[in-house]
Formats: sequence, structure tokens, C-alpha cells
Amino acid sequence: MGALDELYRHVNSPFIFHCEDDWEFYGGRFLDESFARLHLEPNCLQVWLRAHHDTNEHSIVWVDGLPRMDVNGHLHTAGRGMRARPWRGFSLNPGLRRYKQFGMFPFSMVANGFKGWAAEKTIGEYFYQHGYYAGITANPLGYCRHIGEGRHMEDTGGAPC
Repeated sequence: MGALDELYRHVNSPFIFHCEDDWEFYGGRFLDESFARLHLEPNCLQVWLRAHHDTNEHSIVWVDGLPRMDVNGHLHTAGRGMRARPWRGFSLNPGLRRYKQFGMFPFSMVANGFKGWAAEKTIGEYFYQHGYYAGITANPLGYCRHIGEGRHMEDTGGAPC
């Protein structure tokens, strides 16, 4: 999370495309669809690019004819004795997301020391409390898939790259 804080502090645009190196893209035009969606829905924080059947068991709901990640689904804890809370849709998966309106968003502060999915869940709760949700493209086949499962480096908590 600290590395994201360091990297993102150099962003000067209202949107950022976030992508890590363990994803394979198999479709195009996702940026056009994502920009249109973010402009249409001011409270849509990000647009997922995964296939509808590949969402790590997170549910999709349809609101006004557009798919969103279900903000009330998939109860689990973020660890350290926290009570079970629903996952709210925020993800560090590839995708276009709003950025500059949050100013210097401190991922590491909001993640509160959590890593991986627990950090995503904690950050998602922050955005949910501020009225945001995550969309997913209308393309049921999506545009990318994760190819790095089990082949990533763990965050050691060291200095950002």
C-alpha cells in the first residue's frame, strides 16, 4: 500500500488506470466503456474488467440496466478480531478508477496495516461509507484474467520501490 501511495502521489488526472503485471488481456475497447461508465455514474469508483463468471465469487447486481459489484455480498472478516462485514466492491484488479477527486488518498493509512484482500476490503469499506461503489463492464466475457495466482511477491512492509 505504501508503494501505491508513493506512485499515486504523482498522478495529476481525475482518473488512473491501475494494473499489475500478473494479468492477461484478451479484449479491447475497455477504456472507452470504462470512461463512459465513470462519466455516466459519478459515484462509480472503478470499473472491473473481469468476466462476469470470474469475480472470486463476488456477486453482480444490475441497477438501472448496468452491472455493479454487490456491496452487500460475501461476508467475512478482515482479520484481527474484526466482525464479519460485507465486501464492498473495491479491488486492486486492473481497471480505470477515479482518483484526483480524493486528493492524496492514503491507501496505506486506510488499509491500516492489512495486506491483500483484507486491505482491499478495508479500503472498500472506506469508499462505501463515502457513497461509492464498483461497476463491472457490461461485457460478460470481460477483458482480462488473473494469471499470477500463487506466483506473486508478498509485501514485506519495506520501503516502496
